[in-house]
Amino acid sequence: MTVVTFAALAGAVVIPVNCNLPGTTIGGVLKRLDPANTNVVNVSGDCRENLVIRGFDRLYLIASPGAVLEDASGGHSSVIYIGDSRRAVVRGFTIRAARAR
Repeated sequence: MTVVTFAALAGAVVIPVNCNLPGTTIGGVLKRLDPANTNVVNVSGDCRENLVIRGFDRLYLIASPGAVLEDASGGHSSVIYIGDSRRAVVRGFTIRAARAR
């Protein structure tokens, strides 16, 4: 698992997410977080979802080596959409986008 060691992340809420576990998604975890806190989400596995990130300040999505974020919409939505957020960092993912049909 990738470890974030920035001094600015002192006191951050750190959540591990393994998308290979049934029913586990990044989006499901984000819904349970306080967007005003500094949140670090360490992701592993193959995640098949389209993320919508809104209203977060200091969100870090950090992929473990080999973590994949794959389009679940068949090419109809962005794999990751970030809006109305500040300091949102997405690092280390392999992103697989589908072509719209």
